[in-house]
Amino acid sequence: PVLVVLVATAAQVYALLGGATFASRVQRHVTGTVLLLSGLFVLCNSGLAVYVMIWYYTSGVVGYEMTYVYGTVFGTLLPVVNAAFNPVIIIFRSSALRNSVRNRVAFLSGLI
Repeated sequence: PVLVVLVATAAQVYALLGGATFASRVQRHVTGTVLLLSGLFVLCNSGLAVYVMIWYYTSGVVGYEMTYVYGTVFGTLLPVVNAAFNPVIIIFRSSALRNSVRNRVAFLSGLI
């Protein structure tokens, strides 16, 4: 999946840098948001592959316990970080969602 996202990201970067004409400013904004989400996905989901390559080329110099910890961090924690930040990016890139969240927080803080 990371390779597919990289190819799609390259196409988006090409489109944003002037290779394509956008019908509206909104389309350009949406493409920028998708580019941010794609970049986050690539960073978070390629961590395990990078770790495995580093471990392979260092011939397992680190102990088994550290290997397990690093594998857990890169294989589990980074995809969870990706899942956690996707809504944050979408909310902060959309003014309507940002206002809705702001109104809900104000309403809930009034209940306390």
